[in-house]
Amino acid sequence: MLFLQVSRFYIIGLINTAIDFGIFNLLLACCHEPSSTKLLGINTLAVSLAMINSYICNGRWTFNQLSLQPYQISRFTCASLMGMLINSLIVWAGSCIFSDHIILWLNLSKAAAAVVSSTWNFLAYKYWVFSPTCTSTARDAACSQPADRKIPSPCHNSNPLQEGGGKIAWLSFLSRLKVACKSCFKSASRSDHPEQKAKIKDPVPPMIPGLISLIIPAYNEAQRLPGRLQQLLEGMPAAKPWEIIIVDDGSSDETLSIIQEWAEKYPCITTLSYQPNQGKGAAVRTGILSAAGEYVLFVDADESFSPRHIQACINELQQGEDIVIACRSTDHGRRMENESFFKYIRGKTFNYLIQLLLLPGIKDSQCGLKGFHYQAARELFSRQKLKGFAFDVEILSLARALNYRIKELPVDLKDCAGSSVHSILTPLEMIADVIRLKSWMLCGRYQLPTSQYRLHPLLLILSLFMLALAVRLPWLWEVPRFIDELKEIELAYKIYQGQAYPLHNVAHDIGALHNYILAGIFSLLGSGIYWPRLYTALTSAATVVLIFFIGKRLYGTATAWVAAFLLLGNGMHCLVTHMAWSNCTTPFFFCLALFTLLKAENEQQPSFFILSFFLWGLTLQTHSSALIYLLAAIAYTAGKSFRQRSSFTIRHYLWAFTALIAAYANMIYYNLLSKGGSFLWLKTKGYALEQNPGWASYFTNLQAMIIDLLRSVSSTYTSQPNLFSYFSRPLFTLAFLLIISGAVLSWRQKKTLPIYMIVSALLIMPWLNSRFVFFISTRYIMPVIICAILLISYSLVRIGQYLGQKYRLPAAGRPIGSAAIVLIALLQLLPFYQYCHEIQYSNLSNHLSLQIIGDLQKHASPSTLVLVDPDLKIENDPLPILLKLNGVNYAFLPSHDPSVMTVDNRYSIPCFTSPGKMYLICSEKNLQPVREAFYGLELASYKQDLLLPHQSGKRKIMILSLPAAYTSWNSKKGGSSSLFD
Repeated sequence: MLFLQVSRFYIIGLINTAIDFGIFNLLLACCHEPSSTKLLGINTLAVSLAMINSYICNGRWTFNQLSLQPYQISRFTCASLMGMLINSLIVWAGSCIFSDHIILWLNLSKAAAAVVSSTWNFLAYKYWVFSPTCTSTARDAACSQPADRKIPSPCHNSNPLQEGGGKIAWLSFLSRLKVACKSCFKSASRSDHPEQKAKIKDPVPPMIPGLISLIIPAYNEAQRLPGRLQQLLEGMPAAKPWEIIIVDDGSSDETLSIIQEWAEKYPCITTLSYQPNQGKGAAVRTGILSAAGEYVLFVDADESFSPRHIQACINELQQGEDIVIACRSTDHGRRMENESFFKYIRGKTFNYLIQLLLLPGIKDSQCGLKGFHYQAARELFSRQKLKGFAFDVEILSLARALNYRIKELPVDLKDCAGSSVHSILTPLEMIADVIRLKSWMLCGRYQLPTSQYRLHPLLLILSLFMLALAVRLPWLWEVPRFIDELKEIELAYKIYQGQAYPLHNVAHDIGALHNYILAGIFSLLGSGIYWPRLYTALTSAATVVLIFFIGKRLYGTATAWVAAFLLLGNGMHCLVTHMAWSNCTTPFFFCLALFTLLKAENEQQPSFFILSFFLWGLTLQTHSSALIYLLAAIAYTAGKSFRQRSSFTIRHYLWAFTALIAAYANMIYYNLLSKGGSFLWLKTKGYALEQNPGWASYFTNLQAMIIDLLRSVSSTYTSQPNLFSYFSRPLFTLAFLLIISGAVLSWRQKKTLPIYMIVSALLIMPWLNSRFVFFISTRYIMPVIICAILLISYSLVRIGQYLGQKYRLPAAGRPIGSAAIVLIALLQLLPFYQYCHEIQYSNLSNHLSLQIIGDLQKHASPSTLVLVDPDLKIENDPLPILLKLNGVNYAFLPSHDPSVMTVDNRYSIPCFTSPGKMYLICSEKNLQPVREAFYGLELASYKQDLLLPHQSGKRKIMILSLPAAYTSWNSKKGGSSSLFD
């Protein structure tokens, strides 16, 4: 048991480490070159979030505490604070030793701190916080007194250990810790507390075989209830024993007196009532837990459901079904006869939400007729917590979790007037309850037999996302240098300022979706130089999660994890998403569309089929090359096998086409206005498009594309003269063979969607694109790379399964093989990190630009004016846009080129004035003439290696502090005046 607990603890520890490192690196990247004090605060926040996750997971999963006691929270906090103090002190010491704050050394310090603090935490949790001797007494006391069945009351049991004082607990902890240190590595001891399942402690009436119990919740039903009772008494068969239990839910009219009158006349009617009103869910629960029938049903108080419907539900229960729910028909475009359009839309919208969050495949969760076998009713309603109208969703979700069979019974209904349900407030309350229910299901609040494992998959996915984000944050803003992305960011800034509302991107063949998303981020978080690339990094990490779900739907969980880690560590995917270009988000939208399409196919959900084509339209917004993948998706969905598996009708295809048009409407409108503006613009893109298409150019481009594809998936960064030379590289050849074998296996299993994508790209793209330069073209073919990774992963898993069966490898070999694949996947990052480290301080200007902006922010204010020397020679001139994003006013100094001289050989130089401080960013070349004019005080200077095609050596840039209002250069040289603000 000790080994199992240690294993679980370290699995949770890996999840905590991913959260810890992810938050640590995220905040480290946002705070440029933080001080030691800021590092301490950043680390404390990261560890705190990991600590919250640790309490929930270790308590419920590692140490099998189905119900956590209040005193455990304080003990956990004390133990974890000590661990956090140990962790933070080690990181702080590392930051003092490595004063340069190099990211790698800081993370090494963080790793050492994690090892030491996790060892402390395990011992403290096991022998003090979640110790069986500390919890068994409280648990036994809690189980000794049964709760009231109808209105459960909290148990007020005291804890002997708490009453005995903290001194005894600490001495007990220290003694157990001493014994543990001697024996934990000698032998594994068994736990004294077995896993316990939640049991129903309520004193319930015994079941009467064959009896039918019908529950009617009633709230202010004085008008409709008599007719309903008369209908039931006349229509229900007399040959079967049955009872009617009417629960008055705190009515304020004559409902209770009417029920009592009917109960006096008919012995089969029972009355239950309480005050105040609690909700339909509370009323149904009260009635069902009071019922003694073998078959228990509840039905609404109106006459929507006839005795014929109720009898059909009973027949299904008598045939062995656990749960039977009525499902309103939608054959005529309405769920019920005389149903209003608003009520229909409201119901369908809520049902889509329920299917998305909790109950996929349940067509109607809110229908007012449901039947249960006695055992299912007892177990489900004893766990019920919601009292409102969303209780149906809760009961069905619990039934799914406990593996009860749910039978849907189609019914034709007529909408009845007189309902007391509020048309606006009630749906909002139900949505809030559904969100609350989802969180409870995830957090194990219902204490289901498998609830201790509920958080495990979700936290693994969250950790996968955090780990993917963490490995993408180093050098995010330094490598590669700012190129055309600044133009896209500037357009987003104009949208944010309300200066432009474009239909297309800077490139006319790309939609403006990316720009509007960045503008939205600026609106929420404020404009800043770090947000655009951080957004693409987040989409990149989300793509890793999406490829997991895609792989799981296509090939299974094992392939999903292998694919996720291969993409997580893929250097080209990291590098591509290190830029804020629109097409750097194409992989994210591509995977999102691919996943929804697979979900629609597997679950035969028309709504997801329509949504997938809407997402394909958004993918096309990010780059025009996505048209190839859209055509592949259309060909796949038009195929006979897809149509047979999905059973979608022509109406569904038309709705999907409409969704596609809606998602791409802005670009369609732009091309109609400009008479094909996107195509006209593409003609000017001669540097990328093939100018002489033909078979010769196709095969040349195809070879280059295959090389880029295989180099990307195999992390082969060294160049070779031709395709055959690359096959001398083992990883390159292995990647090729795995893709081929994966494609063959997928074809045999009829999992052909990735093959459609790859083949479509290989057939179409070489005809159009001629610029297959490594890394540059990777942006266009990244969806192909993702599909290739899926095939490689499937091939690796199948090979592993074959070897395991042939050589009868033990089950212990599976985690070893998984660890080896994870290690190989992460090793892909080493050449990528080495590449980033080598070039970050050479000809790339980002580090220099960010340093300048960071130093200016320390001194700048809203009234500050920054003068920029136009001869700085920083590649792609990033400073103006970066200054603008940070809200800093700037102006350019006049050029020193002779062409700007006047006829009398004097400079035409304006006068710069500012109400606040003025700063000057100056190159070494112009330092002397600037000092003659300004006599500024030098604040900072920067030197950087320069390795441009026509220049080499070092460049030097300085920041000078100037007076608040200054007359430029020298009054003797003359010039005109102008105000820059």
